[in-house]
Amino acid sequence: MALVTLTKAKENVLLAAMTDDQIQDYIDAASSVIERYLDTKIEEATVTDILDGNDLSYIYVNNNYVTALTSAYIVESDSTETEIDVDNLDFNDSQDRCRVFYSVGNESEYSIFPKGKNNIKITYTYGYSEIPAELQTACMQVAVSMLYAENQKQNPAYDSERLGEYNYKLAANSGTGSTNTAIPNTALNILDSYRRVVF
Repeated sequence: MALVTLTKAKENVLLAAMTDDQIQDYIDAASSVIERYLDTKIEEATVTDILDGNDLSYIYVNNNYVTALTSAYIVESDSTETEIDVDNLDFNDSQDRCRVFYSVGNESEYSIFPKGKNNIKITYTYGYSEIPAELQTACMQVAVSMLYAENQKQNPAYDSERLGEYNYKLAANSGTGSTNTAIPNTALNILDSYRRVVF
């Protein structure tokens, strides 16, 4: 799904000059570029992660921006599933990844996530139900950058590019030091405040 609506994207003069289908293609592509850069999905979704237990009181799920835990199960060695009431769990999404852990008042029979392969199932909701305005702006900026590149107009991030087996060369003054050349500096300034750095 796109990080900006078609109506909002049409506020940009360059995008508005295209058909609705063309605009949608650009904002869909820009949304994918942004989510790859941030290494997480942005739009709200509910998913179930199948994780390896670690014999610790906490475990990391696969997405950031977690807003709610729905269910949690320990898969026993005989394949039976023991539910952990989510009232006994909490989460901290302020670090590089979202950590799920047993709460202080834990009353479940578990206090750790038992070591095992694919033996922990956690369902949760993550992402934004309403995309922040600045992320929508960044999405439009990336879409315009891609439009410039495709139309072979001057894009300040590029020195040269080739379409056959796509290739590019960063301009000496691009200043990003990044291979994400579809993302202009103005958008990077926004996105970096949302990016999780994994050490």
